Amino acid sequence: MLQAIRERAGSVIVKVLFGLLILSFGIWGIGDIFRRGGGEITVAEVGGRKISVDQLRQAYNAELDRLRQAFGGAIDANQAKALGLLDQTVENLVARELVDLETERLGLAVGDDAVRAAIHANPAFHGPDGRFDRRIYSLTLSNLRMSEAQYETQLRGEMLRAQLTEALTIGAQAPKALAAPLYRMRNEKRVAEFAFIPLERAGDVGEPSDQDLAELYERNLDRFRTPEYRGFTALVMTPETVADEIEISEESVRAEYEARQAELEKPERRTIRQILVDSEEKAKAVEAALASGKSFEETAKEIAGQDPGALALGTVTRKELPPELAETVFSLEPMKPSAPVKTGFGWHILEVTAVEPGGVPPMETVRDDIRKQILHDKAADRLYEIANQIEDALAGGATVDEVAAKFKLKPVKIAASDPEGRTPDGAAVELPAAAQEIVRTAFETPEGQTSRVTETKEGGTFFLVHVTEVKPSGTRPREDVAGPLREMWLTEKRSQAVEQQAKELAGRVAGSKGLAELAKESGLETKTSAPFLRNGEGAGELPASLVSAVFDAAEGAAVTSAGPAGWYVAQLKSVDRPDPGANAAAVEQLARQLDGQLRGDLVAGYQAGLRSRFPVEIRREDIDRLF
Repeated sequence: MLQAIRERAGSVIVKVLFGLLILSFGIWGIGDIFRRGGGEITVAEVGGRKISVDQLRQAYNAELDRLRQAFGGAIDANQAKALGLLDQTVENLVARELVDLETERLGLAVGDDAVRAAIHANPAFHGPDGRFDRRIYSLTLSNLRMSEAQYETQLRGEMLRAQLTEALTIGAQAPKALAAPLYRMRNEKRVAEFAFIPLERAGDVGEPSDQDLAELYERNLDRFRTPEYRGFTALVMTPETVADEIEISEESVRAEYEARQAELEKPERRTIRQILVDSEEKAKAVEAALASGKSFEETAKEIAGQDPGALALGTVTRKELPPELAETVFSLEPMKPSAPVKTGFGWHILEVTAVEPGGVPPMETVRDDIRKQILHDKAADRLYEIANQIEDALAGGATVDEVAAKFKLKPVKIAASDPEGRTPDGAAVELPAAAQEIVRTAFETPEGQTSRVTETKEGGTFFLVHVTEVKPSGTRPREDVAGPLREMWLTEKRSQAVEQQAKELAGRVAGSKGLAELAKESGLETKTSAPFLRNGEGAGELPASLVSAVFDAAEGAAVTSAGPAGWYVAQLKSVDRPDPGANAAAVEQLARQLDGQLRGDLVAGYQAGLRSRFPVEIRREDIDRLF
């Protein structure tokens, strides 16, 4: 859909999209909203039903967006994939297909009355009076390019899955006796004394023979694999591509300005502060003190016990305030305190410190922004027309070079790119826009073929890709990795030597001599950890393998574990075992978590049973290649 259409869809569209996503993710993780359309490449089949790469990509991107929101955007696609998000998305799509097949087999259904009630209850379809508005409902679905029948069919499926899940899990509870020992295990803390032996203490380990390197190379072939590379030509159309052919008159700018009066109007904003007290008596005392000339800050501190720095409520519009405060605040003169106002939080005495008038800004101040928006919209419309014309030309047998010449586009030729958008020398491929999307499309398109004209996820840009060459993944020859091989061998031998030193030191920890004394004799420094949990929380620099070893050790015993550049030796110094009876609320919360996990296990077991009824094929190689 065109970016211009998206931008004009309005907040109602956003609300209903969120409603659809929340409903879909609530039960099985991925909604039917991703089932329309479908690409030519199939990544999985469930009982004869195909899951396309387009479905998987849309579902994965939606999950990735949710993950980025949770982490403030500080996660990329590779990190998400490493965390297992892609695999989970595939499993969610498969699970939904399995359940749909089973509900069809069982002949289950949701009645029209239930669907109608769910639609009427959705606030996205409510008018200003808070009641269902059919006009809003129809307009919203129209802008989403969905018929009422399509939406209701989708909603019916979601409701059916929710009911089936509830039927599976209702009454499921984990044994209460599990919570206390699990609480004790999870919250047990240990303290360890540890020393680190770096690889440098290994000394001279010699040099590898040719046979040593040959054997090491064979054992580590995967580390020397090269990715698949693809050469391709891309045609990319951005708004700048057609900007020169678009003329915008002053009359059209003024007409747009007039049409957008309501959108451009800014509400009045007021900067306020308040004194909040818990009784009418104190409120009257505050009012009297202010009337006598005392400052707002002094009064707040003396009567309300408020820190003067905590009085400010910020700058707000009328709609951002509770109704019982809004009328008072927006009728006050600046720097004149209000009479006490009572709400459910107590008694408020308010003061306006600054006023930002509202209204529609003059056209002169917004002319450039309006012109840019008109240009953006017209460019989007023109690009959409060109995209359709290019599709027709390609369908008629035109080549990419012929299309580029006809529409005055500059082909971008990429000699070789891996799936991450990097050349064989590690540099990023140079593309005018949407590099990752273009590269991904190149890896979805067969050699010698041309992709469809595609709009980018962000909208406003179109592209197509013609794949000119495919260089399959391979293994780098041994002679090309001689240096890294030698370093691997030396590191391996040094690690073995240091491991032996660590185990010998751990074996001597006994009796009156502890690790600290023995390490000092060996010229090693020891540290004492902070108390840490079994999951590694609080362990600081200690690797997870050492944390695990410490929790398997008896008090006073010594253990060893590999680190990033050497070996650790640690001695367990103390154990703090918590008393579940001292924190009944936490134990009860854990019991509820166990109930939720049990319900999840029931659903997972149910899905596993469905796999024996409906064959599932997941094409992992294609998924790894395309994502």
